[in-house]
Amino acid sequence: MRGRRWTGSSCRRGDRPGRRAPLGRPGWARPASPRLELLDSGLFRELREMALPYDDLLIAGSAPLCLHGLRAHIGDLDVVARGEAFARACALGEPRRAAFDDVLTVSLLGGRLEITNAWFPDLLGTPEELFARAERVRGLRFLTLADTARWKGHLDRPKDRSDLRRLARALEGPGEY
Repeated sequence: MRGRRWTGSSCRRGDRPGRRAPLGRPGWARPASPRLELLDSGLFRELREMALPYDDLLIAGSAPLCLHGLRAHIGDLDVVARGEAFARACALGEPRRAAFDDVLTVSLLGGRLEITNAWFPDLLGTPEELFARAERVRGLRFLTLADTARWKGHLDRPKDRSDLRRLARALEGPGEY
């Protein structure tokens, strides 16, 4: 890339040689949002094949970061399900107590798909409140970036700290975040 001038108009995050692009800063291109190709890939395809009612599903965990280009990939998919969707998930696997709050979870696909009946309710509120605040993309609801930052900050796990830094930059920047 030596000798080429970077204009900032067509580069995506991280495309400038030798630099990581800070999100929300003038002169840097924001990641395309939402990243719709994510919805056609691996775990989302597996979820779609289960034919659970989309109106009763909310994508949580780290997937909202991938949707907004704040993370390159996810190893598993965390889904909050209510009503009919959670009842059907329970028929596909055995519900058990989650490690947080008073939540039930069904682990499918060897643990790569976790379907819960709530997501940190003591911190984020009832599933109905989460569903009301959610971002909707191609028929699926996604946990907001603000709610994602809240639960990751609450857990304060070492593996979440880089996500929290990216979330902080995205949430403070101008534009769609």
